[in-house]
Amino acid sequence: MDPSMAESSDIANWNCTFTPACRPTNLTGLFLILIIVTISIVGNFTAVYYTRKNANTIVQTLLFHALAWTDAITSLLTGPLVIASYLSGRWVGGTFGCKYECWAINACGFYAGVIITVIAIERWIALTLPYHYEKLISIPKMKRALAILGVIYGIFFLSPTLGFGHVRIFEPGTYCNIDWFATNVEDRIFAVFCISIILSCVVIVIACNIHVIFILNKLRLQRRKLEVSSNMTTKKNLKRSDSETAMAKVMIIITICYCICWLPVAVRYIYNQSGLPGDPATDTVAFRLATFNVVFNPIILLALKKEFRVRLIHDLRSKCCFKCCPPSRPIDNFTVAHISMMTRDPVSIS
Repeated sequence: MDPSMAESSDIANWNCTFTPACRPTNLTGLFLILIIVTISIVGNFTAVYYTRKNANTIVQTLLFHALAWTDAITSLLTGPLVIASYLSGRWVGGTFGCKYECWAINACGFYAGVIITVIAIERWIALTLPYHYEKLISIPKMKRALAILGVIYGIFFLSPTLGFGHVRIFEPGTYCNIDWFATNVEDRIFAVFCISIILSCVVIVIACNIHVIFILNKLRLQRRKLEVSSNMTTKKNLKRSDSETAMAKVMIIITICYCICWLPVAVRYIYNQSGLPGDPATDTVAFRLATFNVVFNPIILLALKKEFRVRLIHDLRSKCCFKCCPPSRPIDNFTVAHISMMTRDPVSIS
């Protein structure tokens, strides 16, 4: 049997010999995974902290809060085995660890993709059906939906443990995932279904983004006409337009990042099933690109959402380096009150 195609039951005897460059002790890979795990844990728990206050009052913030928790848990569940394998120079998890690693990667990773898709759909509904938004979407409904989806994905990715679907170790011998080279019908059906989830999420977020961009362009043209007026109704409409535009920009960037990170995984699966010569190095690059998604999400959220960015900068200046770099524009009570007022408005979260 080709060692690169080892069954999960042969993981203990698996040798990374398919390519000469396959070295689990590679310091570059170890350094990369340490950076990913560290930034992901710090960044996502920071995002959890700054989104916790309004997670029970604003649907959009609830979704960002759930996404940050999911990304943080993904790193906590998957990071230790990968790091230990790099340090040991071999896979240390055995058969059970391999199946566990595959479950954690896919249950959490696919669930995060679904949350991002829900974020795109939620923004699309907010812009296309603003007067029906509160009837269609609410905090209790969204919490129930997220809980149900989490249970479904958690159970579904236990399938390889029950015999439906196959797990294999991938080069450089430091992580396990769904077998992209499966030959059995049941295993291929499971893999195809998983890839279909990724492609469906990508198609939905692209479609929502394109429509949202057209709507934002229409709002921009309307804004030019409204700016000549100064009545209260016009000012309220302009404020709503600004907040919707800012939130839509955050959504678009996060969903584009998701597509860039996860689409190569689907492409590599389709390529590997086509019967063309395998390229383990490219497979590894595609998988590592997907892992970067847990790093990009909190950075985008904290950098682009004004509410979180202002609070984060204020906390860093006041707690970390107030003496060495005093703020040029201290945040007074008026600014804090203004931010609080913005966060109480379901649409004023720019």
